[in-house]
Amino acid sequence: MADEYGRPGTFRSNVGCEAIDEPCTKKIVPACGTLEEAFSPIISGKHLLKIVFQTIFDPVPIQTNVAAFELGKFVIAIMATMDKLAELEENIIENLKSRTWRAGHRIPTERLFSAQSGLSRSSVRRVLSSLKARGLITQTVGSGTYVSELAAELLQRDPRAMPIASSPADLMSARLVLEPAIIDMVIGNATAADFERMLGCCDKSEAAQTLEDFEHWDAALHEAIADAAHNQVIRGVFALMNQARDHAEWGMLKRRSATPARRLEYQQEHRQLVDALRQRDAQSAKALCLSHLLHVRRNLLGS
Repeated sequence: MADEYGRPGTFRSNVGCEAIDEPCTKKIVPACGTLEEAFSPIISGKHLLKIVFQTIFDPVPIQTNVAAFELGKFVIAIMATMDKLAELEENIIENLKSRTWRAGHRIPTERLFSAQSGLSRSSVRRVLSSLKARGLITQTVGSGTYVSELAAELLQRDPRAMPIASSPADLMSARLVLEPAIIDMVIGNATAADFERMLGCCDKSEAAQTLEDFEHWDAALHEAIADAAHNQVIRGVFALMNQARDHAEWGMLKRRSATPARRLEYQQEHRQLVDALRQRDAQSAKALCLSHLLHVRRNLLGS
């Protein structure tokens, strides 16, 4: 029987209320009680996604069996929770924008939001914490949650009032789990047009004259691979992850870590990955994808 942190050498998750143990390179912490707690996206409208993988994953190499993972059910369940979180946050924002809730107004309790939305109280708390971090609400222990004095000004200045909520470490953790996991779907569903699009991204990234252009076509390649799965849920998740690459912190780390030699290495890795996909070689493609992402993470984060 595993302890509360899971056995060494296993991946433990309670997706679907059933623990799944898969080979892994290192002990993973800890098994969570619900899907919402295991994968806790923080949504600002429908634009920003943050899946907090660090609540269950150490930033270590992860190797999973896609079939055992039942990827389709897994991602759909995550997206269903994301929709509920997004809807709750949008409803709160709408009440602030319309001045239904004005400065100083006491908003409903976590318990009431939970009952109305069907989310757990811990998930409601995360949404409220995000709004508090954006300066839109204040919280007083023993008293309640109130609209801040600055809420109207913040929303008028920037309707989305959306700070960066996903760090490069978060993004890389998400990519390490998701990108190798969709390879089987890409192998099974990709068309000749998909492969042409991937090759075009490789050509344009290799011809790029600036780091910004290279980064654009690098991101475009990974999005093209995700699109080749021909699954709308997967497409949405990867589009949101690519948006996170536009944030300033990611760009700063890329500029710091970029060298001509590393760029050539990335280009070669991209070509090798696309070639494996075109040959419908799932095993090689998964290994190449994981190796490339670990290489990027080492260069960006030093781990």
